[in-house]
Amino acid sequence: AAQKRRGSADWEQIKQLRAAVDFPIIGNGDVQTAEDVHLMLQETNCDMVMAGRALAARPWMVWQVGEDLGFAPPRGRENEKAPRSLLEEGAEYGRSLLQLIAFGRQYFTEDLTMRKVRFHIRTTSVWLPFGQSVYSAAAKAKNLTEMQANLQELFSIPLEMSLRTELRQ
Repeated sequence: AAQKRRGSADWEQIKQLRAAVDFPIIGNGDVQTAEDVHLMLQETNCDMVMAGRALAARPWMVWQVGEDLGFAPPRGRENEKAPRSLLEEGAEYGRSLLQLIAFGRQYFTEDLTMRKVRFHIRTTSVWLPFGQSVYSAAAKAKNLTEMQANLQELFSIPLEMSLRTELRQ
């Protein structure tokens, strides 16, 4: 708590807690990739792993971990592999924004959807070297149709996602 989301998580404390108690322990802290999930499980022997902000930016991390463990792909993506390269993840981030807009159109007003999408981009674009461009594309839109078109244009070219960020929001 004293670090206030700055610094590095001390996984050693998770390991010590796991060794000291006989109930399930959920590890958390600096989990930004599927590899981090596996590493935390291995290094701490915790029972489960939790990811916060990174999972908002990379919701497909669940798909990646599931694929690693032999689970079937998510519904609607049965014939696909989870995105793994930074270019694949950049493209998936763009698809996820367009899907967020589609869900927003279905469940919320246009104004509320635009605010939710902009908030999502503001909190997750730190994983993108071009994050300010994404936020700008969404911010300058006057309606959802324009926002969708701006984002489709931006993500029509290959864009990489960063593997890690310092999580300093």
